[in-house]
Amino acid sequence: MNTYKQLFFNDKWKKSIKSGCEQFNIFPDNNQLDLFAIHAAHLYMWNKTINLTAITDPEEIAFKHFVDSIALIHYFKSRKADGLKIMDMGSGGGFPGFCLKVMNPQLDIVMIDSAKKKVNFLKDLIRTTGFDKIEAKHIRAEDLSDQDMYKNKFDFVVSRAFSNLNKFYSLSLPFLKKKGCILAMKGHDFEKEIKELNNLIVLNNSPMYVQLYPYSLPFQNIKRSIVQIS
Repeated sequence: MNTYKQLFFNDKWKKSIKSGCEQFNIFPDNNQLDLFAIHAAHLYMWNKTINLTAITDPEEIAFKHFVDSIALIHYFKSRKADGLKIMDMGSGGGFPGFCLKVMNPQLDIVMIDSAKKKVNFLKDLIRTTGFDKIEAKHIRAEDLSDQDMYKNKFDFVVSRAFSNLNKFYSLSLPFLKKKGCILAMKGHDFEKEIKELNNLIVLNNSPMYVQLYPYSLPFQNIKRSIVQIS
């Protein structure tokens, strides 16, 4: 087993993922934990040559990337997952998009990023794990929104630390189905962004409204929030 795998293919690292998820009442099985370890090992290896993440400590990777991303899976449990289409905008290292796919393989996920090297990483990860109904595209959201196979085709558009809320909201709208939902994973200090977003929604006379769901990252004492626009 190479050095990268040794960091993640061990009981301690997998237990960190498992225990963190359990704090959100999410219970990954052994196969899912193995897939997260594959993802983490790939991330760590590729990060040696391209900038995928500034977080390099395996324990921090477990909580700050994986557990944080997995927390979003609750938002898809109330709907029939088979055929549910999700766009992960600015997916980078596959967070949260690839983690959501691991937790529910029935989800149909498109991960987009403007950085070609990051998309090459995502494509390699997809090949390695053998998932279908998931793709990675090297493209800007602005350039994809007019394509018929993507326009108004998504139930959810999600992002994690991708952009300010106004920009993410505006970029997401062309992709959403009529009753689609936008989910932005943010830190805890973005009151100004929320105010500006509400002003934009009013200005556009949009029927959508904003809900905020704060939470703490398990065992890290880090405040996080999910902004739902629906």
